[in-house]
Amino acid sequence: MTQAAQDLRTQTLAAVTADQPAAAGSQVAALIGAWIKSLDEEDLAGTSPASLAPVLWDGFTQAATREAPGCEVEQLRYLDDRGGMATALLVLNDDMPYLVDSIVMALRRQKAAVAAVMNAVLPVQRDAQGVVTAVGAAGAPLESYVLCLLAEELGADALAALVARIEMVARDAAVVRRDAVAMGDRLTAVAAQAASHGPDGQEVAAFLEWAKNEGYEPFGYAYYVVKPGVRELERDIPSRVGVLQDTSHPVYGTCLANIPGDLVTLSGRADTLSIVKADVEGTLHRDQPLDFIGVRDTDAAGNILGEHCFVGLFTRAATATPLARLPYARGRVAKVLSLAGVRQEGFRAEKFLEILESLPRTEALEADPEWLAQVCSSVVSLYKQPRARVFARRDVYARHLNVLVYLPRERYSAAVAAALANALKESSGARDVRVQTLVADGPLARVYLIAEAARNPLDLEMDIQRPLLSVLDGWHDTFATLTDSIDDVPRRTDLRKLCATLPVNYVTSTAPAVAFRDLGALLSNGEPGHVSVRVEADGAELGSNAASVRLYSTGAVPSLSRILPALQNAGVSIDREQTFGITMADGARHYVTSLAVPSARLASGWAGSKRRTKPSTSSLTSAARPRSVSAM
Repeated sequence: MTQAAQDLRTQTLAAVTADQPAAAGSQVAALIGAWIKSLDEEDLAGTSPASLAPVLWDGFTQAATREAPGCEVEQLRYLDDRGGMATALLVLNDDMPYLVDSIVMALRRQKAAVAAVMNAVLPVQRDAQGVVTAVGAAGAPLESYVLCLLAEELGADALAALVARIEMVARDAAVVRRDAVAMGDRLTAVAAQAASHGPDGQEVAAFLEWAKNEGYEPFGYAYYVVKPGVRELERDIPSRVGVLQDTSHPVYGTCLANIPGDLVTLSGRADTLSIVKADVEGTLHRDQPLDFIGVRDTDAAGNILGEHCFVGLFTRAATATPLARLPYARGRVAKVLSLAGVRQEGFRAEKFLEILESLPRTEALEADPEWLAQVCSSVVSLYKQPRARVFARRDVYARHLNVLVYLPRERYSAAVAAALANALKESSGARDVRVQTLVADGPLARVYLIAEAARNPLDLEMDIQRPLLSVLDGWHDTFATLTDSIDDVPRRTDLRKLCATLPVNYVTSTAPAVAFRDLGALLSNGEPGHVSVRVEADGAELGSNAASVRLYSTGAVPSLSRILPALQNAGVSIDREQTFGITMADGARHYVTSLAVPSARLASGWAGSKRRTKPSTSSLTSAARPRSVSAM
């Protein structure tokens, strides 16, 4: 213990007894003294003994009499280091797993600004009325005391919501502790049942035993049964254990929405075992989506009876255990190597294993082996010639779109990862996009994107690959270089502002130089009731050599029925059209309509020309739009 930490302990205890001299020998003082002595050295750093002493006395005085079993949250106020009042909470509970980090999670979820969190576990003896009779006695029940000093004083509603959240996570932790043995027994029973279904079942059984012993922290279990003539599986109420018992729970009551799905999905699944991320984040231990383990239940004839469902979190051991030694996963690794035509040994096999190990564990355990083989084969090539590549797949229940983006390491930054997430969210229509990154040794960085509730179907190239690659290809850097060459400061400023708000589908479809000319035309085309026309000789669209006729309008999209006859009279044939809406800084809505024209058909009299034609109020329609297919 450092001298500074010891001094803070001594000063805080002295401040407590100075404020309450007659109570120096009381059980309240004994609780406070034992609690302070049990704190980590850093816990008291930055706290003022004079400010801390009153809140400790008030809080532990209330905690000295425990009215009922379970969690108690004492609501307090203290003088912060700025001379104002702030909220403090002292959380008293039986000692149990997950409690402290779950309380910290609750503070984050409620967006409470925290100045300090201090916790210690004490052996405390109480009488029948719940009053403390001894502190530190051997064999006494262990109690957890967590003091949360907030950085501000909460209003009544915010404080009530925070206390309710803390009480909820404490109940959840108590339920998990109460049913821990029962959930372990369920894992053992399901493993024994799976083992009777041949070698594949025995591998599933080995995985479940590994999960029980070291790889998984179960929070709840329920059995979902197949009902004759009913498509959706139904939760078997008597089977529920742990947090899945309460169907009205605000988190766990709906955490299996769309999982395990319906009978069609369950029967079409390639594997007996299903490992996916649930749609919701749990309340305990770690702030991340729940891990779902499902085991399909069949009779001796192979008829599907239902599914055993576990929710919880994989442990750190789950990511530390090599895939080649992990039950169930080792068979998937062998299958990936076989599908890719890779020997079990040698350089290529080593690189495949390295890539698989670097993947998020959910991908390695859930993704189709054929897709994994394609990813590994491509990434091996990227090691030799680093460049950007995008891989995407739907999860087995078609809830999420999972995307892996590999890029040269020197091109990675946190801003790039955020831009990729924003681009995918906009192009896929996802409700939210979670991001995980990996920047390790070697030439590549990887960004893992999980798009929740993405639109279905999606076009793999247009909706996923192009939007993400446009971020990585330095589109905005090129546009910025063009903008910086303008001497007119107001015009340069306007272009920069417009660039920051351009829709993703426009960026992914338009070359930076063409966009530079488009936006310049829009800034010059402020006249309502007119359509400006410009011909782009080539390179108007990314990935295309076609020329285009560019139409610029304000307030309404021009009508092709008015435009096409004039183009046809000029010898121009249109292959495809796209319209993009762009909002200016003043809120005015402008439109860029691109009419794709094969370069050979572009009449010479049109090259580089500018014309104006009177607009129509009718909408622009298209006879031929890009084909949309279901992604993965």
